[in-house]
Amino acid sequence: MTVVNNRKEQVLQEQIDILFGNVNYSLLGTIIVSTFLAIMMWGYVDHAELIIWISLVFIIAFLRSLLGAYYKRNKKRNLIKFKNLYLLGTFLSGATWGYIGLFDIPLEYYYFIIVILCGMTVNAVVSYSSYLPVSYAFFMPAILPLTFITMQKGDEVWGYISIMSLAYLFTLMGYARIVHRSSLRSIMLRFENLDLIEEVTKSKEDAELANMAKSRFLAIASHDLRQPLHSLGLFIDALKYCNSENERKEIYSKLERSQESLTTLFDALLDISKLDADTIDICKQPVSINNLFNKIIREYELEANEKGINISYRPCASCVYTDPLLFERIIQNLLSNAVRYTENGGILLACRMRGDNILIQVWDTGCGIERVNQAVIFEEFKQLHNPERNRSNGIGLGLAIVKRLCILLGHTITLHSIKDKGSVFSVSVPISHIPIQESKVSPLLVTNEALQNKHILIVDDEIEVREAMTLMLEKWGCKVTQAESFDTVIELLDLGLSRPDVVVSDYRLGEYNTGINVIELLQKHYSSNIPSLLVTGDTAASELEVIQNSSCSVLHKPVKPAQLRIMLNSFYKKKMMI
Repeated sequence: MTVVNNRKEQVLQEQIDILFGNVNYSLLGTIIVSTFLAIMMWGYVDHAELIIWISLVFIIAFLRSLLGAYYKRNKKRNLIKFKNLYLLGTFLSGATWGYIGLFDIPLEYYYFIIVILCGMTVNAVVSYSSYLPVSYAFFMPAILPLTFITMQKGDEVWGYISIMSLAYLFTLMGYARIVHRSSLRSIMLRFENLDLIEEVTKSKEDAELANMAKSRFLAIASHDLRQPLHSLGLFIDALKYCNSENERKEIYSKLERSQESLTTLFDALLDISKLDADTIDICKQPVSINNLFNKIIREYELEANEKGINISYRPCASCVYTDPLLFERIIQNLLSNAVRYTENGGILLACRMRGDNILIQVWDTGCGIERVNQAVIFEEFKQLHNPERNRSNGIGLGLAIVKRLCILLGHTITLHSIKDKGSVFSVSVPISHIPIQESKVSPLLVTNEALQNKHILIVDDEIEVREAMTLMLEKWGCKVTQAESFDTVIELLDLGLSRPDVVVSDYRLGEYNTGINVIELLQKHYSSNIPSLLVTGDTAASELEVIQNSSCSVLHKPVKPAQLRIMLNSFYKKKMMI
């Protein structure tokens, strides 16, 4: 409604601007024509009457000119006031021209007056076309007196003149409406063009900002990816020169930490990509706040105790309506940040009732955040207290993920923080009045026997990946067949490849083929639904959407062996349950 009202006011402003912009030219023409007409009628009209008329024309023209000058100087304009004053001035001007129809002059001079009035009224229609009532305010009082006077003459010629003047009046009204609509369309088109220019300019600015943000994102991501990769290379080289088992174990533990750091970064980047691609499924249900707090506190209690800070929560028997996994991720990220940036004091998880919502709050006594920086901390890779990019202090994606997850779930997140005093993050979540249904989920089979002698087909165009995965699966007791491409799978089928129990395929296989194509080929060939797993490093929104819409299970690189084992065991368990 506000936008509509603003646009109406803008259009009215433009209409009045046009009227006052033309006022001096219109008045100059009025003065010239009225002077010429007065000279012509000097010998046929009473001089006093003619002087009064020409004086009224000049006085009204002068006052309208002053009004126009005042309008241009006045910055805080009352549009309605100026519109009404302009209407009044135009009506008085039209009435003075209509007054000459009352002059008692010979018929041949009356024809000349009619021509003059026709010219003045047509000019008025064009000059005042931006605002239709102004046109009417001029030509109605200018023409109607002539019509009434000629009707009362009683002569046949005068009768024709009255009929013609009346017909002219109605024609003029129609013409005025047409010209006004054309003028109004021009005004609206101008505003539409301005809106379009503004939109294009804003889109260009947004695109430039997005490119800058993307460049910054990639630059920092590249730096953070190179660090653990660099350390991995050094540790692997150091293994060559180890002389004892203890040295190797120590390097192995360091390799695992570097690999864990790399995995953490990839997982965070994948989360950002999934959120951008809108490929995260939401499953809202009642969630117990106490159960959530109990679980999360246990995860961070040891880390907090090692730093000598107290971590606790206030019990809350209420439930909220949200996605349990995504909401848990939000609170985990907030709590992780609180532990990371709190050196003394404590951390508190708490709840506050707010109508139909509950504020889930994470309080800390950490370093705090200045007001000027409280908005930017939700940007990717933004860390106010880690300029040296120390990975032990995180990678700067936690709060960016929190913000996007809150938007996805429809929750509101707010921050209140005081420099050197601490911070409190509050997430507003709807209260749930639905009772929680306890789910009974059987654990996945994780025994080594589950995978013994299972035939696994690996499809990947990277030989190192195929060999590493083959070695690992064979250690688990699996029988493995390798293929490097879609064409290789076809060749294996032609050679009589036995039906695999599970297919593990990379998503991108080169030559425009994907793991989805391979899986569809195999299922069609064996006329059965083979358990299939896609392994991908793709983070592009379009590709993530394609993968999500497929019927395949998915793991994102880098894949942990435990993840792969659980996924393969889940296939075996489903088969046993059928």
